[in-house]
Amino acid sequence: MLDVTAPPMIAARSGDLGASVTGFSLADGDGSAVTLADLTAQGPVVLVLAGAGKVDESRVAMLRETAAGLPEGVRLVVVGDRRSALGQRVEAVRVARWLRDPSGQAYGALRVPRGRRRRDAGVFVIDGDGVLRLAYRSTGAADWIPGSFVLSRLRRLGPQTAEVRVLRSELPVPAAGAAPAPGHA
Repeated sequence: MLDVTAPPMIAARSGDLGASVTGFSLADGDGSAVTLADLTAQGPVVLVLAGAGKVDESRVAMLRETAAGLPEGVRLVVVGDRRSALGQRVEAVRVARWLRDPSGQAYGALRVPRGRRRRDAGVFVIDGDGVLRLAYRSTGAADWIPGSFVLSRLRRLGPQTAEVRVLRSELPVPAAGAAPAPGHA
């Protein structure tokens, strides 16, 4: 017997590509709340979840590259705890905004493990509608993603502009008194 029923759909969860991200609240340096809705109100946000440990220069370089190439209206935010070495560094040199996640809400919404002895990191692009468009989860200090990859994803999210090319052709002007070409009388 042929079964033509569709297979059951698996519901998308927060942290899945193409799914809405569960709202969360972070804190700025003054302790004021900053929500996901605040971060995406003007367009996409690039959230970089800082892992535990020392500052990795490859991550700082990636953040600089990303910050330098961000399309207009896109925010770059580093999320960590109150002692985040990466957060402190990028905020000090004004590469990105550093927000704290004391309760782990952002880590949970993006499904990134967080614990006392372990904190993975990642890079996430969330569009203006709160939908996850890029998810890179790192499990070690040596794992990271190039800024150019993040920027290419952001360019695809932006409004597409049609490429207009103007071609000029100049047709030869027949000399005075020249006979017209055959068939063009």
